[in-house]
Amino acid sequence: MNRNMPSDVSAPHVIVVTGLSGAGKSTALKALEDMRYHCIDNLPAELMHDFAAHIEAEPEKYARVALGIDVRSSGLELADLPGWLERLRASGVRTQLLFLNAQDATLVKRF
Repeated sequence: MNRNMPSDVSAPHVIVVTGLSGAGKSTALKALEDMRYHCIDNLPAELMHDFAAHIEAEPEKYARVALGIDVRSSGLELADLPGWLERLRASGVRTQLLFLNAQDATLVKRF
C-alpha cells in the first residue's frame, strides 16, 4: 500500500492525469470515465484549490474524480501540485498522480 494514501477505500479518490502532449491523457480520462470516475479535462489551475474545497465539503458527491491537467496551463506552478495533493490527503482523500510519457517516435506519429 502507498504510505501516502489513506487506507480507507471508501474515502474519495482523486487521480490527477498529466504528462506530455500527445502521450494519451485524453485516452486515459476516457478509460477512467468508463470506470465511473467523474472526469474533468483541462481544469484551469486557478480552480484547483476551489475544487479541493468542494471535494472536502461533499466527499460522497466527489467519490471518484479524475482531473486532466496540462502542465502548460496558465497559472499552474508545477511545484504547487504536490502541496495540493498533500492537502487533499490530509483531509482523508486518496490521491494518485498519473504522469504519461511517450517515446519521441510515437509523438512524431501523432503530430
